[in-house]
Amino acid sequence: MDHSDATRPLEALPEIEEAAAAELLSQLKTSLGTYQQLLDDLQAQRIDFDSFRRQAFRAGLIMRDNGALLLDLSTATWYWYDGIRLRTMGSFRDQEPPADRAAGGSAAAEG
Repeated sequence: MDHSDATRPLEALPEIEEAAAAELLSQLKTSLGTYQQLLDDLQAQRIDFDSFRRQAFRAGLIMRDNGALLLDLSTATWYWYDGIRLRTMGSFRDQEPPADRAAGGSAAAEG
């Protein structure tokens, strides 16, 4: 049995369709906006640390058809998990904030 597909680097996998990529980008921006709102709420003592942890876990987990994106807030790093391997996708520290945060709005935290 050939397992070469399971061990290929992500860069070698077929490209995501443009619509799927746009949807994923939207989900990532929403996740970061939710995190920012949760951090604001924690700092302002509107939520306690346990509530922050529960809600932050949900905000930083984005399920896709073939895996999941996970956000590690402590390192500002996105990871991709496909059921076999965990791969580093990159940091968001040098990225611009989501448009709703940059415009002074606030993202609604689900909880």
